[in-house]
Amino acid sequence: MNKNLTFAGAAIVILGLSMSIDSLCANTLSEKNENLSIGEEVFFNPYTGLPCHETDAWNQSNHTSECYRWHVIKDNGDSCDLLLDHNLGARVPWLSYEDFISAGGTPDKYGASGNNRYGPLTALKELQKTTGSFKNVEILTADDNVSRSVGGAGYTVDYTGYKARLISAAELAALSASKPMKDGNAWQASSGSYIHALPQWLYTNLGRPDIAQPEIHVAYYTDTAHAVKSDTVWVVCLGSNLGKASVTTMSRYGQELLGIRPVIKVKKNKL
Repeated sequence: MNKNLTFAGAAIVILGLSMSIDSLCANTLSEKNENLSIGEEVFFNPYTGLPCHETDAWNQSNHTSECYRWHVIKDNGDSCDLLLDHNLGARVPWLSYEDFISAGGTPDKYGASGNNRYGPLTALKELQKTTGSFKNVEILTADDNVSRSVGGAGYTVDYTGYKARLISAAELAALSASKPMKDGNAWQASSGSYIHALPQWLYTNLGRPDIAQPEIHVAYYTDTAHAVKSDTVWVVCLGSNLGKASVTTMSRYGQELLGIRPVIKVKKNKL
C-alpha cells in the first residue's frame, strides 16, 4: 500500500490508514474545543458551517469576509453559545410602528419613541433575515423561548425554528465585573448606576452616531424590555455599559442607529 499522502476520492490515505476528511477534521476539532472558557474566541464561517482562520476574519477593514470572530458566552457540554463580535444586518428599531400596530397596538400607544409591549418583533425579523442561511448551527426550539414582564403584562420571544437569538440583559449582567443585582424593575449595578465594566469583547465594533455611514452601529439590542418604561429596552453601548435606549431612534435622529448581534448554538465538533 502506498504509504505517502494521497487523495483517494473523499478520503485521505496516510501510512496505510484511511478515514474520510470530514471525520478526521471533526475528531481533531472536537478534541481541541473540549473545554471552552467564557469569552474565548472562536473563528467560524456560519455560511459554510466550517471553522476558519483568524487571519481571514471579518474586521473594520475587511467587511466582505464571511469568516467571523465569535465569543463563548455559555458552555453546554457538547455545544456552546457564541456571540458575534459585530452587529449583523441593517440598523433597525427594536419594535417598529408598523409591527406594533400589526400586533394589536394603537397609534396613540406607540408615541414618538416607541413602545416595547410586544417584544423585539422588528429586531427578530432582521435576525431571521441575516441568519436564516447559517449552516451547522443548532435550530432553536420552544425550549429556547423566553418570557419577559412589561408593565404588569408581558411578551414571549418565540425563537422556534430560528438559527440564532438575541442575548438577554440577564446574561450580560452575569458577565459584568460590577457584581450587578436586579433592583426592582431595572437592571442596576450595586452602585446604583447602570451595569458597567462589561468585558471589552462584549462591545467591540460599535461607533458614534453617523447618519452618513449606515454600517456604523451605536449599540446592539438585547431581547429584554425595560419593565417600567414602556418606550425603553436594554442595549449594549460603546463604552462597556449595559444601558437603555428607545425602542426606535427614528424620531430623534431621522434614522435608526442600533442593530442586532446574533447568538448561535453550535456543536463543538463543528468548530
